[in-house]
Amino acid sequence: MSLFGKILAVLNLMALCAFLYLAVADFQVRQAWTYAVFRWDLALEGFPVDTEEPDARNRLRHLNMNDTLCAELVGSDDIRTQEDFLKVRKAQLLKRIDDTAIKGTRVEKLCEVLMQLAPTAGERERLQKLKFDRAAGLEDKLRLQLDEQFENLRKLPANPEPKDHDGKKLAIGRALVALIDVLASEEELKARQAADPTADKAYKQTLNLLGLRTMTRALELQAHDVLTMAVSAGNLRRDEQIFFVYQHQQLVNQLLDRELQLQDQKDLLALNVRLANKKEQEAISQEALVKEKDLELQKLQDETAKGRRDAKGKLERAGLEQLEQEQLKVFRLRMLLRDANRLNQEAERLIRELEARKAQKGGE
Repeated sequence: MSLFGKILAVLNLMALCAFLYLAVADFQVRQAWTYAVFRWDLALEGFPVDTEEPDARNRLRHLNMNDTLCAELVGSDDIRTQEDFLKVRKAQLLKRIDDTAIKGTRVEKLCEVLMQLAPTAGERERLQKLKFDRAAGLEDKLRLQLDEQFENLRKLPANPEPKDHDGKKLAIGRALVALIDVLASEEELKARQAADPTADKAYKQTLNLLGLRTMTRALELQAHDVLTMAVSAGNLRRDEQIFFVYQHQQLVNQLLDRELQLQDQKDLLALNVRLANKKEQEAISQEALVKEKDLELQKLQDETAKGRRDAKGKLERAGLEQLEQEQLKVFRLRMLLRDANRLNQEAERLIRELEARKAQKGGE
């Protein structure tokens, strides 16, 4: 081989080495870019909802999840799908329900978990009332309801074909977002209040699992539901305030009416008391007059007896006539006294009736 051929062979070998180097470098860069795109897609879309969710090229997404990646994002290499995380989250909640270090009975904690999954304000109010219910078998019913709630999340929506993976992902996402802070211990609550919520472990794992898009939609829907319940509660509060004002005004009017009735009865009682006092004074006057007439009668009787002893003739007839007149006067006075006593008795009866009515109204 000539010198020129040898030079060409060396140059071809060098070109081949350069091509291999560029190919390897390009492959490494391509792999890095592909992984970066995969991580960005994973951050946006989150974990696959189940083992049947395909990617854009109709390949099963869960096959792309490796142990290291899963442990980094959600804290466990066994979690490859959102269904797996939902199962783990359910086990954590059941453990917290049975944990005596967290305040509340098991029934109260079950109701607290179910309240976060309740779709309406009425259902939440029903569960709030069940917290204080001590009926036998209630705990088993609530645990069964909780199992049904999580089972429905795994099934929603599966049929008809094609399966709505996005709808199922959103349903699971809303449930997981609602359950982030439920049954937290006092230390966890204090730590979350003092630190940035996005730095919280449970929040970060939920965000990594669901992805930014699903997390945003779930938070938006949850905020809309909370706003709807707040508006409904505000309307109910306003209706209760209006009813309270009406009821309060009704009671005030009733009290004013009772006060007027009481004042009328007091005035009537005072009038009857004055009449009774007047009749009593008249009766006393009549008794004094009777005593005076009795004294005059006795005096006249004494004078008559003396006159009889002194002169039994002419004066006897005149004395007898005068005595008859005086007796007639006494009889008339007794008649007047009897009428006065009758009026006093009627006044006393009226006073007693008024006192009885007053005591009866006071008792009401």
